[in-house]
Amino acid sequence: MSTNDMVVRSGAEYIHPAGYLPQDAEYASRLKPEAVVGNVDGYGSVESGSAMREPVRGMEALLSDAPLEIRSQFKKIPLLNSEGGSDYENYVSAQVIKPSYISPMGYTDEPYDYVESIAASTTVYFSARKGDSGWSGSGVIVDPRDLPINADNYPPGTLFVLTCQHVEGDGAELYVTMPDGKEIEAEVVMSPHGTPLTDKIDDVALVAIHPDNPQSYPMARLGQSDVVDMGDEVLVSGHPLGLPQQVMTWGRITQPEADTGYVAPGLQTDAAINPGNSGGPMFNMNGEVVGLNTYGFMRAENTAFAQPINILLDDLIAVATFGKKVRGHTGVHLKPFPLRDRKDVGFVWQNGYDDATGALVGDVDILTMFLTGIRKGDVVTSMDVMQGDKLIESYDVNYSNRYQDGLMKRKIYNQKAGMHVVYHVYRPKEGGGFEAEKLIKVPVIELPQDVYDAEGMKIFQRFMGGMK
Repeated sequence: MSTNDMVVRSGAEYIHPAGYLPQDAEYASRLKPEAVVGNVDGYGSVESGSAMREPVRGMEALLSDAPLEIRSQFKKIPLLNSEGGSDYENYVSAQVIKPSYISPMGYTDEPYDYVESIAASTTVYFSARKGDSGWSGSGVIVDPRDLPINADNYPPGTLFVLTCQHVEGDGAELYVTMPDGKEIEAEVVMSPHGTPLTDKIDDVALVAIHPDNPQSYPMARLGQSDVVDMGDEVLVSGHPLGLPQQVMTWGRITQPEADTGYVAPGLQTDAAINPGNSGGPMFNMNGEVVGLNTYGFMRAENTAFAQPINILLDDLIAVATFGKKVRGHTGVHLKPFPLRDRKDVGFVWQNGYDDATGALVGDVDILTMFLTGIRKGDVVTSMDVMQGDKLIESYDVNYSNRYQDGLMKRKIYNQKAGMHVVYHVYRPKEGGGFEAEKLIKVPVIELPQDVYDAEGMKIFQRFMGGMK
């Protein structure tokens, strides 16, 4: 008997890192849209390509018990015996990881060809114009069942395209060139609240197009970016440098949660992402979109980033539900305080500071400074999030690298208006050294619109100025 890790994602697919197994698509309709991971005990090995088709019985058994009603985190599902009944001595052990809508993959002997075929048929080219400025980017046609919209509210044949907000350009004229070369006008999808289905900070936009023959264009499905791991193979596609031909590059995830100064941690890859690739899809080996290609760094090689699709989808759900993504704000802006700077001012444990890491207060909104007394130049060593008198969570602050800026913002953005953040502060003395620790309570308010717009403009200018 052997035990082999594998992923079961729908009734028509049975996935293992070694490859794909053929399945009868009729089973798809019998399986509820739960995503599960687990082990298969018995019935052959999938450790090599030559053996990858042996455990098909396990899939049939899994589906014979459909619909899957997962009553607990783990569930043992028996295999089929020769009479078609359940064999309780051999079973699949499954664990739910996250509900999702998943469509049948179908059969392929070569998973790389399958993923490339999805990329080729769903990746589109964007051209945009606003005033005298013009730019280009990429996008991906996605299945509306994976989106927080009701497709029935749109004209028949409407297709939906995900891209970056900096490609959409905050109301720019948009044109999409389809995989078959046809060019179509595009429009930003609006939420039920009359606001565009976009988010400037995490850089995502949903666009609608109305082709003459919508049935001829496939739609990509969204995957789960939170289960992407280091070393996973991915394919990125798009139109770098505004080139008319689509370009695909295979690579691997080199860091699944890269802090780069962006608020959302990036999916870092060694696949090529160049200017013009922004908004194009990053596919996993299931042919699912797990990220949108977003940026790289000048002079960096084999280092590029995609925004995780789970975070972008959460943003779109928030905009569809509330009219915008609601974020917290305290008016306290931190900057790095690395060891070399701490040594220069004597803020090290040898001098009696047990919590010798921290961040500097780089700036403070005037109203926050007036109401709370926190000042520019204060050293923050930790933060406590409070709901009334109840401690919700505490953060040790260790901000030593400028690329952790997004991480620091994320800790505050995730808080709700009406809460408080208690900053543990050491204030420098005029003659050297620091005063005793102060606890300064700062109210959390909703991120003001002007601050949100300013953050979005920084991102837009960053990309237009040399990042991708």
